[in-house]
Amino acid sequence: MNRRKFLKTSAMAGAGALLLRGRSWAFNTSPPNITKFQVTLPGLTSAGANNMGNYIPALAPTTINGTDNYHIVAKQFTQQLHPNIPATTFWGYADATTPDSKYLGGVIVAKRGRPVKLKVTNQLPANHILPVDTSLVDPTMLAETGGRTDRLAIHLHGGLIRWDMDGGPFHWFSNPANPGGFVHGSSFANGAEAGSAVYDYPNNQSARLIWYHDHAYSLTRINAYAGMATAYVITDDAETLLVKSGVLPNFPGYPVGIPLVVQDKSFWYSASDADYPSKIINPTSPVDGGSLWYPWDYDGNIWELKPDQQPILGPSTVPEFFSDIMLVNGAPYPTFGPLPAQRFRFRFLNGSQARFYNLQLYVADPNTPDGINYDSNGVPTNQPGPAFIQIGTECGFLPAPAVFTADGTNKNSNRVMAYKVAADPADPTNGNPISYNLVMAPAERPDVIIDFRGFAGTAVNPTKLILYNDAPAPFPGGDPNFDKSTPGEGPDTRILMRFEIGPASGLKELSFKDTVNALKLALPVTFLVTQPSIFIKPDSLAKVKTLNEDFDQYGRLRQVLGAPGVTDYLSTPTDSAAKGEVQQWKIYNLTGDTHPMHFHLVNVVIRKREQWKYTTDSSGVTVPVLPLQPIPGTARLPDVNEMGWKETVRMNPGEVITVDMKFDMPSGAKHSPRLKASYGIKGAEYVWHCHILEHEEHDMMHALVVTGGTHD
Repeated sequence: MNRRKFLKTSAMAGAGALLLRGRSWAFNTSPPNITKFQVTLPGLTSAGANNMGNYIPALAPTTINGTDNYHIVAKQFTQQLHPNIPATTFWGYADATTPDSKYLGGVIVAKRGRPVKLKVTNQLPANHILPVDTSLVDPTMLAETGGRTDRLAIHLHGGLIRWDMDGGPFHWFSNPANPGGFVHGSSFANGAEAGSAVYDYPNNQSARLIWYHDHAYSLTRINAYAGMATAYVITDDAETLLVKSGVLPNFPGYPVGIPLVVQDKSFWYSASDADYPSKIINPTSPVDGGSLWYPWDYDGNIWELKPDQQPILGPSTVPEFFSDIMLVNGAPYPTFGPLPAQRFRFRFLNGSQARFYNLQLYVADPNTPDGINYDSNGVPTNQPGPAFIQIGTECGFLPAPAVFTADGTNKNSNRVMAYKVAADPADPTNGNPISYNLVMAPAERPDVIIDFRGFAGTAVNPTKLILYNDAPAPFPGGDPNFDKSTPGEGPDTRILMRFEIGPASGLKELSFKDTVNALKLALPVTFLVTQPSIFIKPDSLAKVKTLNEDFDQYGRLRQVLGAPGVTDYLSTPTDSAAKGEVQQWKIYNLTGDTHPMHFHLVNVVIRKREQWKYTTDSSGVTVPVLPLQPIPGTARLPDVNEMGWKETVRMNPGEVITVDMKFDMPSGAKHSPRLKASYGIKGAEYVWHCHILEHEEHDMMHALVVTGGTHD
């Protein structure tokens, strides 16, 4: 295989909070000739099926007494994504009443204040379609899991819900039709009947794009990669008013915007290909061409391994994984259009395992296969496409628009990645991003308006625009020069998709300038009347948390959390709050990666980012000064598109990020049985973790305990 190596940034150690030199690889395993712009973008209904017959099914509810009821099944199915990729086997969600299984299927559109009751039935096969690392299961949990790989847990990511409906790691349950019958996790408390669970979602939140995906203990990273993820949209009257008044665009069939789910995947060749490994370490079944590829071998020559330690044998987790084929709505390098030259609203979701994106938009050069020309430094020289106007994040509308334009006109700023070069080589922020456009970390969900007027083509010859990415992998320390490939073909991680813009629609809309001005007036009011106040005051002194790296018992590099003592997920919980309490956290990133930290239950307000004090030890290795403290004068405000509320926060190397949060929690749940049995704690059980899925599962996750809102 053609494996491409990336080296993380600086090496550091100290204070029980280690930043170690880790190595990460991107894997080029997919077949060549995955032609770009050959497949069209899948829509949300069968009427919007693309030229491969694929679409993303949106569910239709059965409404009873004011509650929208859905019944879905989790199952295995096959789907061909591209003419040059054989049919791929996926796991995913589908309406239980139809055979309509499609990748990313199961989209739900909900209304604020209108409850949803979601029943989920597990129909997964006994054997996983990807290699399973059994070493991720703590020995104390072996009896509980029973060795089952058909475990699933539905997490409503971004939902304000009771802990027993949250779908945390120990809320998993199995398929009773498989050997061993029905088993479930020690926090499972919402069973309907054997093999099913019922989730109550009150939807008492402002308009926003959230999503639901798998969160089963020790299987999250491969269950989600296998396809168990989809969108959940909440709308409200304020959003409807913005659409009806013309402030927000309204494309037929998509009154709350067009979803663009961005992911990277890798696919196998067939077994007859020369690059097919001579030995597949997969205990389940042979791998067919077109199947998803996911690394299973922890090779000490590739990834950091504890000195004098032997690599683990058998399927193993890896520190992080970056695939080589870009999908948007499940289509490799799709086209979308011809679209009328008017305003559109797009709801982005970064559904990747670990990959960040720096989104840009360029006018395509018709004389090049990808539409992109580069200068000698690998920077696109194309004319800018229309500007992004970001109006919301994963927590709903921003308090003001973030307009990505350099000169105030409808031209995208297209800031390519640039990095800090510090005078002191020991500076832990050396190499951090200092210039970028619209960065989207795993689990972030920017809500964006693009005005295609001024870029109109004709019906026969539409204007072509390239959605482009130059974020390195890993972020921010990877080498972006490895991301390009043969022009016109994948594997490639620079080109995401192509928009095709036809003639103007004739629709009377606000101009670009008037749209920006209208948003400057409307968004502050909408934010004020639909969202909690960000002016919350902590009830006590700030709590110090740390992001760390160390080695596990097998010598493998892993990511962990400190509070401030470094502990793993199953340690006695140290992160807790009383219901209604406001806390301030100062989170020190002592690693070489940017981590997208995701909080269950709570949204947070980013108050500031600072650099922490550092020195060097006798070996010249950078270490933090103890006690941990910021460097005076280094504080900066969050980016303009990070204002308001967030639930996934990018945390850069060498920085301390201050966030405030209020622990509002729906009442009505009993105490977590796992917390009571394992630690003697009475309370609700949530988690906070990195949303790089390989980090989350090994072992960058802590229980987040809320007391005062549960009962026996």
